[in-house]
Amino acid sequence: MWFNGFHHLDGLIDIGDALMVHGTPEKKISVMRDSMIGTGGIALFFIVGILTIAFFKFYTFNRIYIININM
Repeated sequence: MWFNGFHHLDGLIDIGDALMVHGTPEKKISVMRDSMIGTGGIALFFIVGILTIAFFKFYTFNRIYIININM
């Protein structure tokens, strides 16, 4: 489970790098294959991370609130 999660995170970072590159599709693919992390990858990582944390906090709060009302 952890390995798959990190593998998908690496793919997400690669997509963020490719979105920041201007040029041909071949250039974007070469950036995605590069092992370096760029600004686009870091930005997309933080955006997805913040949205994920916000979702889990909101979901957990509402789930506890609903359970307390029904009791």
